[in-house]
Amino acid sequence: MLSKISDLIISPQPISQIIKNHLQIKTVRLISKKSNFKPFSHIQSLPPDPIFDLLEQYQNCKSTNKVNLSIGEYRDENGNPLVLEVVKNVEKDLASRNLPKDNLPIDGDPKFYEEATKLLLGPESKYIKEKRVCSIQCLSGTGGLRLTGELIKRCSKNKTIYLPDPTWVNHAPIFKKSGLEMKIYRYYNNGLNFSGLIEDLENAKENSFVVFHACSHNPTGTDPTEKQWKKILKTVKKKNLVPIFDTAYLGFSSGNYDKDAFAIRLAAEQEIPSIIAQSFSKNLGLYSERIGCLSILCDTQKEAENLRSQLKAIILPMYSNPPIHGSLIVGTILENSYLIRKWKAEMKEMQSRISEMRSLVYKELTRKKTKRSWKRIISHSGMFTFSDLTEKHVKILKEKYSIFVESTGRISMGGINHNNINYLVSSIHEVLQNEHFSIKR
Repeated sequence: MLSKISDLIISPQPISQIIKNHLQIKTVRLISKKSNFKPFSHIQSLPPDPIFDLLEQYQNCKSTNKVNLSIGEYRDENGNPLVLEVVKNVEKDLASRNLPKDNLPIDGDPKFYEEATKLLLGPESKYIKEKRVCSIQCLSGTGGLRLTGELIKRCSKNKTIYLPDPTWVNHAPIFKKSGLEMKIYRYYNNGLNFSGLIEDLENAKENSFVVFHACSHNPTGTDPTEKQWKKILKTVKKKNLVPIFDTAYLGFSSGNYDKDAFAIRLAAEQEIPSIIAQSFSKNLGLYSERIGCLSILCDTQKEAENLRSQLKAIILPMYSNPPIHGSLIVGTILENSYLIRKWKAEMKEMQSRISEMRSLVYKELTRKKTKRSWKRIISHSGMFTFSDLTEKHVKILKEKYSIFVESTGRISMGGINHNNINYLVSSIHEVLQNEHFSIKR
């Protein structure tokens, strides 16, 4: 330490060197004093998400025959991620316009969520014309459901929510985070358990919320028929239940967006107050953009305005406002009839390729006389199929054949193509024909 200014004057060293030495000494002293305060030392590691962990295992696998049938993402004929041509063209146009990077409003881009709502309900919907729908931009379907949970916690007297059994693995954690009381209703038992579903809805607590998959049920690939949807929604209306439609796969079930939106539009037609979480991750291939729309069908315009104010109050301290790029892409497509036609044609191509793979897998497994009935593969629709493979079978497929399937036996059909289908079918056949295979513990 310098004791007085004269030390600088009489020192043979340059002033800059003296100051440098002084700073170095202070730095060493600071570093050498290690604090005993360890506020994070008690925190334990949590197990990884099983599906994303399986994806990482696939990515690290060195086998040239590896097949990924775990995560619900569409892949092209060569097993690569697909960026739709309509998306590429729109992005080129957006890049050429040098648009500003200003913040969006708290509830997102109005052009986007207005066009997304027209797509969802139909442009002639009375809810749109009478301004009785509250729609906002959200962080894909997951974000929309998360906001829904918080809205229920904040504004609803009844905090009970019913989930189908089985359902998407993230549904329970999403609504648990909001502190809702979760119950289940029967959905699947080697096919749609329609009688159990209706019975459980009949016995549900009035004014509760019920999660439905609008189409392409995850994980089973089993959907109600239009006739069954009418009975379901009749029961919902009688019991004053509020449907929450998770619409991650509109267009992936039949290849027709409007047809896949049947249940949602029927609920609107019957004036059933409903909440819809709409995602563009699958049908537009915008997985990483996290772009979605949350819509609530209301009784009056004033009610819709009140709900918007509540959602904005939830969003602001959570993530302030949504990102702009995905909303620009989707909004640009949806406001242009030519681009909509191009998109729907590409969406139909994706759905058709998955349907073709379903038919081929069924045909080959049947030709080989592989154990079990495989009709479910062609009766299911959308991205997934419940294969009836056990956890043991799944482990053998991974360890012996480098085929990665979710532990429940759910197969993501989007990962199957002409290059891997024979290897996949042969592997499944061998596993089921040789039940004596051992697995690592």
